[in-house]
Amino acid sequence: MLKEYPNYKKHEIENIFNKFSQEDKDLINKMIILCSDTNSEPKLKKIKRHIIQLRHVTEKPFNKINNEDLKLFFHLLKRSRSPQTIQEIHWQVKKFCIEILNNYEIIKNIKVKKVRGIDLKKYSETNLITKEDVEKMGRHALNYRDKAFLFVSFYTGARPSEILNLTWDQVIFNDKYAIIKLFATKNQKQRDFPVPPEVKKVLWDWKQNYSYPNLNHKKDFIFPSPNDRNKPLTTASTNKILRQMSKKSGINKDVWNYMLRHSRSQKLYEELPVPIVEKLMAHKDMYRIYSEISNQKAKEQLFEKIYKIEELNEQEENQMKKQIEDLKQLLNQTTIRTNEQIKIMEDWQDLALKYMKITPEDKELLKSLRPKNYNYQSS
Repeated sequence: MLKEYPNYKKHEIENIFNKFSQEDKDLINKMIILCSDTNSEPKLKKIKRHIIQLRHVTEKPFNKINNEDLKLFFHLLKRSRSPQTIQEIHWQVKKFCIEILNNYEIIKNIKVKKVRGIDLKKYSETNLITKEDVEKMGRHALNYRDKAFLFVSFYTGARPSEILNLTWDQVIFNDKYAIIKLFATKNQKQRDFPVPPEVKKVLWDWKQNYSYPNLNHKKDFIFPSPNDRNKPLTTASTNKILRQMSKKSGINKDVWNYMLRHSRSQKLYEELPVPIVEKLMAHKDMYRIYSEISNQKAKEQLFEKIYKIEELNEQEENQMKKQIEDLKQLLNQTTIRTNEQIKIMEDWQDLALKYMKITPEDKELLKSLRPKNYNYQSS
């Protein structure tokens, strides 16, 4: 068993797979065939990658892995992966053990924390990407392609696989806007997504400066690999591009493909009816998840409609702070004057009690005029 769960680099998994015995390779391929009816190609690649990692981390042939091995495997996994990833791998390993290895005992009593929906810590209100963030990032794009990818990803909120597999015949340019025909491999459905003029412009600029000659609308990917026009960019490479733009722009947010999708989904759910958003985003029963991400809209409505409270903008807040400081100074000045007046009054009372002939009743009345428990500094 490895001491740590590795962070696998690009192409490393395939090299590891090639070193396995033929028997273990056959078991992995059998798993992929089993899952192929209900999973997309990218999902199948992920399943294969996770099962290869199982074999690599345990350092045992599949037929030698036992229950203790799997307990240690998930222990290492919990130290380096998110709850969502752990849950996903657990489901895949469990399926592999039961249906491919025909051995339920090795996965028995191994449970992981169930996570529903998305990771709300990752996609908190302060982390979501705004239109202003995208405009700042766009100004730091290295080329037409990167800026077009950023704008298309944000404004459509489409899944990374949907965007990376786009070809030029899936974009229709109109006078003022463009329509992008997105195809969801997850549910095998196509939908038309209209995008505003700024997205149309960056797409058109990229098309006019496309990286390969003799553009073929039906075959050429909109975002091809720089090394092979017959392959699209990878998710890993686009995440790297997005993070570089984010860092250079100074927005101080971690930006990756799915962060753009969730940011756009959240905004649309705030502004549009649920059925329309589910149609645009190819969602199903996702409104509950996105309603948990942000309470900002609810707070605004409560202040505006119920409490009648308006939040101050920066200028109004600065003015209010200045007024508070002015009042504090005035109060201090008033307090100093009041202290001086009280001291004079008490000195006069002391003299009156000493030198004036007054009745006992008047004496008690005069004493009662002194402020009780009042401390002042004598000059």
